[in-house]
Order: sequence, then C-alpha cells, then structure tokens
Amino acid sequence: MDSSDSSQKPKKGLGNTILKAIAGVFIFYITLYGTIYVLSHISSSGSTGNAIANGVQTILPIYKTVTETIFSGSINVPPLTYRYITFDVPSNARDVQLNINIVASGGWGNNIILYVMNYPNFVNYENGNNYYVYYNSGKETYIYTTVNLPNGGGEYVIVLDNTFSIISTKTVTGTITLSYQVPVT
Repeated sequence: MDSSDSSQKPKKGLGNTILKAIAGVFIFYITLYGTIYVLSHISSSGSTGNAIANGVQTILPIYKTVTETIFSGSINVPPLTYRYITFDVPSNARDVQLNINIVASGGWGNNIILYVMNYPNFVNYENGNNYYVYYNSGKETYIYTTVNLPNGGGEYVIVLDNTFSIISTKTVTGTITLSYQVPVT
C-alpha cells in the first residue's frame, strides 16, 4: 500500500489519549469543586434557612437563645461544708454555656472553691468517691468565667465548697446564668 492512499483510516495517536486524560481531570476537578461548594453552603448556612442537596430540599431548624438565671444574690457557706445549686438543661439544647460572676468574702483568704458537674458525679462527690467536673476553680476570691457544657440535656450541679476552712463562713455574692440554643417550634 502506498502511504498516500486515502482509503486507509488514520491511527489514533498519543495526542487523542492526552486530550481525553486532560478532559477527564478537568471534569473531575469541576465535579469536586461543585461538591465542596454545595457542602460548604449547606454547613455554613448557620442555624436557619433551607439547603438543597441531591435535588432534595431540607429545611434546617431555626434556633433561639434562651438565658436563665441560676443564681443571683448572696449565700453563706459555713466552715467544713458546701452549698449546691441544681439546674436542668433541655435535651434539645445546644451551645450550652454557664456564665459565672461571683465574689467570695470572709475568713483569712476570702475564697471559695466552685465546681460544676453533672448530677451523677455530684452523688459521687457527696459520698467521697471519685468524681469528674466540667470546671474546678480552685480556691479563688473572684470567679468570672464561662463553662461550656455538652449539647443535649442533663441535670447539673454547681458546688460552692468551703470544706477546706475550719473556722470561717464564706459569703458568696454574684450571678450565675445559663444560656443555650433550642429549636423554635
């Protein structure tokens, strides 16, 4: 056969394979970028709005912030004792925070220990067993802090501990508030 014969089909060359590979990579990255774009808009849409994924519209819940006063005023804590305050967090709560702003006075050190724990750990604390706390202030005069608690419900306890003092009653004055978000119904 003559090389000038036009009835012969051209051979697929390396150039076509490279073009197909480049096109495939281009389509892959466009698809990847689109997926990331959609997912980032779904997750960054905050606590309100609608999201569309795979052609299905999902209504995201709208949340409202609830703030409750747990303690406000003064309480005396005699030597070798503690006082406690209980509070509940709803099961559908998220972004749960306990805001503490208290001052202790009385005795040589003008101090108190503040613990924040869940109720089962408080039972262990009362019985002298090992316990876990979400917050332990140590001996302090002024406690101004925010304690993040787990999402979801539970019963919690704030302990004002003066068991280290053998003579002095401590007076604790201030406010403790609880804030969290719940879905609007």
